[in-house]
Amino acid sequence: MIKHYLKVAIRNLLKYKVQTVVSILGLAMGFVCFALSLYWIHYEITYDGFRQDVDRMYMVRTNDEYAEGKISSRVPYSLADYLTEHFPEIEVAAPFHINSERISVNDNYQDVMFSSADSAWMQLMDIQIIKGNRNFMLPEDNAEIAITEEMAKKWFGTEDPLGREVKMWHRAKKICAVVRAENTHTCFPFELIGNPELGRTWWYITWNMLIKIKPDTKVEELEAKINASLPHELKQVTQTRKTGIERIYLTPLSELHYSKDFRDGKEEAITFNYIVYFSVAGILIIACALINYLTLFINRMRIRQREMALRMIHGANVRSLVYLLTIEFLLLLTGSVFTGFLIIEICLPQFIELTGIDAPKSALYAETCLFVTLVSMLILAAIIGLLYFLYRRSLHLSLRHDAGRTTGSLLRKGSIVLQLLVCFIFIGCTVLMNQQLDYLRHRDLGIEFHNRGSFSVRGDYNMLPLVEKVKRLPMVTEVLPPNYSALASQIIAIGQWDNWDGLDTPLDVPLPVNLFLGGEELFRFYGITLLAGKFLNDFSTYEEIIINESLARRMGWTPQEAIGKHIFKSFITYTVVGVVKDCHYVAPTLPIPNTGFVVGEEMGLMQRSAGILFKYKEGTWNECRQALEDIYRTACPPDKILRIDSEEEVYNNYLYSEDMLTRLLSFASLICVLTALFGIYSLVTLTCEQRRKEIAIRKVNGATVWNILLLFFREYLGMLCMAALFAFPITYAIIKHWIVNYVRQVSISPLPFLLIFVGLALTVIAGISWRVWKAANENPAEVIKNE
Repeated sequence: MIKHYLKVAIRNLLKYKVQTVVSILGLAMGFVCFALSLYWIHYEITYDGFRQDVDRMYMVRTNDEYAEGKISSRVPYSLADYLTEHFPEIEVAAPFHINSERISVNDNYQDVMFSSADSAWMQLMDIQIIKGNRNFMLPEDNAEIAITEEMAKKWFGTEDPLGREVKMWHRAKKICAVVRAENTHTCFPFELIGNPELGRTWWYITWNMLIKIKPDTKVEELEAKINASLPHELKQVTQTRKTGIERIYLTPLSELHYSKDFRDGKEEAITFNYIVYFSVAGILIIACALINYLTLFINRMRIRQREMALRMIHGANVRSLVYLLTIEFLLLLTGSVFTGFLIIEICLPQFIELTGIDAPKSALYAETCLFVTLVSMLILAAIIGLLYFLYRRSLHLSLRHDAGRTTGSLLRKGSIVLQLLVCFIFIGCTVLMNQQLDYLRHRDLGIEFHNRGSFSVRGDYNMLPLVEKVKRLPMVTEVLPPNYSALASQIIAIGQWDNWDGLDTPLDVPLPVNLFLGGEELFRFYGITLLAGKFLNDFSTYEEIIINESLARRMGWTPQEAIGKHIFKSFITYTVVGVVKDCHYVAPTLPIPNTGFVVGEEMGLMQRSAGILFKYKEGTWNECRQALEDIYRTACPPDKILRIDSEEEVYNNYLYSEDMLTRLLSFASLICVLTALFGIYSLVTLTCEQRRKEIAIRKVNGATVWNILLLFFREYLGMLCMAALFAFPITYAIIKHWIVNYVRQVSISPLPFLLIFVGLALTVIAGISWRVWKAANENPAEVIKNE
């Protein structure tokens, strides 16, 4: 019996080849989108999930004292003792510090992640010493370090690393131990571990901290208790300096990787919410494909009602018919899954390169199979219920000429409207998101990034001899002396101001201000406009400052009123000598930052971090970068860290998440449109089969081919209008919700919606024209005779 069902099911699938192929491809692409996004999401939300008691581990974070509205992971070392002493709910508080350092191994320089060696931190991270001693943990002696076993194998192969030396911080460091640590799929990877040269007082807010709470502790109540009794030292480190820290956040370690201002702030990391959007897109594609399949299925059932009725008259029961059609669906689903897995195998290398996922493929296929099983069970339940309804009804109505026609027509139209609605939403969101990104890139930012670059070497190094070498490069058109830092790629100093002219009482929470070295040549280099006052020059003192327009207004001054006003610090009083137009050199999701420009030899730390700014010819950036790397290799010590940036690329990287989202949505839109168009084409094919006699009679009564085409066009344009009526307001609401994150927002006009409607209408018309044209050109006499 199963063999008979398989034969009949295969014959039916082959009989409706177009509809079968459309259903298989639509479901397959939906599975691909959803399976990859599910794989991605699962990877993102399981960072550090392998750690023991991870559900009781929390990252201690604070409001960012240097950036309003953001969250920082920087805390002072002394906070750990305070938390364990005052809050018994905290079992362990582990301060730690992980930073990238340049080291030398056998005169080969490379960058590694260096971790502090606090015992509590090692306990929480389950760092085990497998060879050597614990001298790397001694705070009094920073001359010894430990190395992970993976890095030991990479550097020394089968040789014993103990006793070997590496250079770090211009000092020789002896390896005294080899440790084992889980360094994959974690927020805290490292290669070396020891004691960093960092202060361990309230003053140095440079540490990170994990805590482990006791079982059954309510973390919300603990967080509230901590915030109700923050130590005075945390809020105000000294009598003259306020940190601006006023709140602590306890972020679960299992959620840290995708939490606010942790993942999203990392370079070339797509915002976690956007990954979720991609998975929703996959679900919508699957929904469209399933709706397509069910609609085609029901329409085929209407065509086959007489066949089913005769089967039932000759002894077939409803259950056998359900088995037959269920096997047909399972064959279709099997083809979809097989096709989907084939597409995944083809796309997976590029997908992994894009996302940086480091997880076995078995996890992907296991999750996909589980998802397919759940979807299959749900769809089969719906189909079985539908089949019972249809076939119990078919025996009584099969001989009626209009049996089910109205219901079938409404179902067909509803299916098309729903698919077109999803298409409109996908296309609309993609087009409007791209429009916003284009607006952010090309709108007047108050600063010019195009064809601007920076070349710097980290650490104390005299860049002056390199200026002439850079000037001689044929790609370079202008070079500034090494007195400045790049605005987009290198914020080197942040001040905190709490008092200025016109302020009655100093602020409790200081105002963070980005500070740059800025003479007149820097403003001309970036095209920054002076609104009032004068530029800084060689005769300016370090007590003179230029501020941007937003900062002036934040202090209660117009640009003209700001000139001559004073800003008071404990060790310096600034005099405002100029106000420049706002320039947006940070991520477009952030407000225009408070910015100040200073000069003077007293700004030694800022000058030591300065580099060479230059302009280059259009289209020569890659060549220019290569030439600068050659200069670095021949002229700079290997222990100095090179930094080369294109200011335009840096700014565009702020939009990396948005670029990725639009790419994913563009792909999803294409798949959705193709699925809908093929589905519409399949439905038109079935409709033409059902309406062949009607078309023939119309031709006999004088209708032309053009009249018949118009009949179908009007019907489908009506459905397009119905879909657009619902889709465009939904699209507008989605984009308004998304665009509110940006300080600069493009105005949404009706034109994109009109163009989308016209474009999709022409596409649909082109898709159905050939099939309707073919049906309309059939010989009406032959059609009527055969019917």
